Order: sequence, then structure tokens, then C-alpha cells
Amino acid sequence: MGILWSVAALGVLIRYDRKRQRAQKLKPVEIPKPLRQSLWLALVVPAIVFVAIGNFSALTNWAGAVTVIGWGIAFYLPKISAA
Repeated sequence: MGILWSVAALGVLIRYDRKRQRAQKLKPVEIPKPLRQSLWLALVVPAIVFVAIGNFSALTNWAGAVTVIGWGIAFYLPKISAA
């Protein structure tokens, strides 16, 4: 559940990244700063919870999964945006 929560926030952050939009020559679309900050917080909430309860194996699994899935989103997003 923590992985899905973080990946959803990560996907939105990647989609509306200003540098990525400029690099892909897309029309700039911004999200408000408070929403962007809330998404960053939502991204790391599972890590905070795992550390608080002392479940470090879950923290390691979460970090690895979010990293790999984030790379996948970043790799495929230009292809999706260009379509």
C-alpha cells in the first residue's frame, strides 16, 4: 500500500516537472506550490511510518520499489507525452 501511495505522488510530480516539460518542448503546465509540497510529503510518508515502527525491511523494499518504478515512469513518460 505504501508503494502505491508513493508511486501515485511520484507520477504526478514527474508529469508536472518544469524541467522535463521544457526538455520535451511541451506547453508548461504548473501545479500550485502547496500541492507540490503536499505531494512530496505524501511521497515520503510511508518511509516515515516504516522508520517510526522500526520495520526496516519494509523501508528497504519500499525504497527499492519506488526507485525502480520511478525510473520506469521517467523512461516511458516522454513516449506517452509525444503520442
